[in-house]
Amino acid sequence: MAERHVWDVEVAGSNPVTPIFHRIEPFGENIEGLSYCGDKGYAIEAKVQTDDFEQPTFRTVISSKPLVTKRLRKFKHFESDLALFGPAAVYTLKLELASSGRPDGCVGIRGRGLEGYGITGAQKNELKPWLSKQWCIPPKANAQFVWKMEDVLEVYKRPYDPQRPMVCLDETSKQLIGEVRMTVPGTPGQVAHYDYEYVRHGVANIFMIFEPLAGQRDVEVTERRTKKDYAECLRKISDQMYPDAEQIVLVQDNLNTHSPASLYEAFEPTEAKRLADRFELHYTPKHGSWLDMAEIELGILGRQCLSRRIDNVDELRREIKAWQTPRDAAETKTNWQFTTADARIKLRRLYPSVE
Repeated sequence: MAERHVWDVEVAGSNPVTPIFHRIEPFGENIEGLSYCGDKGYAIEAKVQTDDFEQPTFRTVISSKPLVTKRLRKFKHFESDLALFGPAAVYTLKLELASSGRPDGCVGIRGRGLEGYGITGAQKNELKPWLSKQWCIPPKANAQFVWKMEDVLEVYKRPYDPQRPMVCLDETSKQLIGEVRMTVPGTPGQVAHYDYEYVRHGVANIFMIFEPLAGQRDVEVTERRTKKDYAECLRKISDQMYPDAEQIVLVQDNLNTHSPASLYEAFEPTEAKRLADRFELHYTPKHGSWLDMAEIELGILGRQCLSRRIDNVDELRREIKAWQTPRDAAETKTNWQFTTADARIKLRRLYPSVE
């Protein structure tokens, strides 16, 4: 029997934030084939030969937990007949091994002998500089930010009032993309396939008008993003959606078109003034658009409905309507829990220090 080896490997499918490292020790098989993969460490092209008809098994240790038996997942057959029926079944196992802490010329046991090795609950602590995330980073100690934040949070504390409905408004764009070649539909056990090549048909703009306390939303699709489109959206809210309301409490972000001045560029002064007086405006702070609940709805819309190729405005409207109708029927609301008291504790770094 060949000499046994023990490797520390990261098992595929583990938590990407705090991956678990398993120590896998094969027994009763012959393992061969080691190649170096640069910064990614080592990879094993392992031909595992066994006298058993079944798939070979491995003893696995997770930290200091008791030994358990885990069946090796069949990755690829080189000789399918022998793999399924013969006494010398051949499998391929690919393992990525960390290159740090390994003696030259051999596969070392990473971390063994170091202080803290094997502690129950120990987690990997390794920088991954190739990973990044786009985020709204608020300025520190900024009075303008906290003033607008607390203003919006106080609005969210108000009870439902049909005479003064609270409406959140936000907008986003959707690139219209068409297929160059016919998509291959999915079948049982096979995902759909689409070609990497595509054709662009412009960009559409999407207004999300969301009343969180009533669980109602209206999505308006326009071909452009202009001040006139924004002004028409406000007129729709005022005259079609809430014609009997005394005043409409509107929460929106700081997009350059989101201003009553847009009304004066789209309508006569008398009409612009009438519409402007219909709204009580509240703005989220810059770098604080996450305070707009309409942005949450846009995120859900994007994940559930728009995460695929759509090539024209009419189809976009149909798909959005099909998404919107059941949510309105179910009166899907946003359960907003973040308050001013929470902000003064959790976001205290954003508040200026007063001496």
